[in-house]
Amino acid sequence: MSVSVLSAYEMLYRFDLPIAQLTNAFPTHLKDCIYDEDIITRIRNEGIYMQQHQRLTAKWVCFIVRFQRYLYIFQMDEVRRECATLIPQDINYATIDGLSFECKEKFEIWRPQNLAAASRIPGVTPQALCSLLRYLKAPTQSLANSIGESAKL
Repeated sequence: MSVSVLSAYEMLYRFDLPIAQLTNAFPTHLKDCIYDEDIITRIRNEGIYMQQHQRLTAKWVCFIVRFQRYLYIFQMDEVRRECATLIPQDINYATIDGLSFECKEKFEIWRPQNLAAASRIPGVTPQALCSLLRYLKAPTQSLANSIGESAKL
C-alpha cells in the first residue's frame, strides 16, 4: 500500500477540512494563516478545478495522442500524394502562414524545387510541408502566379 503526503492545500479541497482544524494540527506551519472565508473558498475552488482538470487530462490523453498520430499520418499521406508539386523559385516563404521561423529560414536557404525535396530538408516538419502545400494549392496563389506570368509577357 502506498501512502502519499498531502499538503494543507490538498487537505482543504479534498476533504473539506475547516481551516481551524488544520491550524490546530499544524500550529507551527500555519500560525500566520489568514482566516478569510473568501480566500479559503477560493482555495477550495482552485483545488477542485485542479483535481477535475487532472482527471480529464488523464482520461483524454490517450485520445489526444491517438488523434495526433492520425493527424501526422494524414499529413504525411497528403505530402506523399503531392510530392511532385513544383515550388516557384520566386516564392516568398515569409508570407506563408503556419511555417515556423526556423522552417522559413531553411526553405529560404535550400530553395527546394518541389515538395519531395522540401521534405528531405533536415528539421522540416510534416506540418510545415502541409502549410507549404496549402499555400501552393490556394486559389489566391494560383491567381497571383497567373498575374505574375502575364506581367512577364
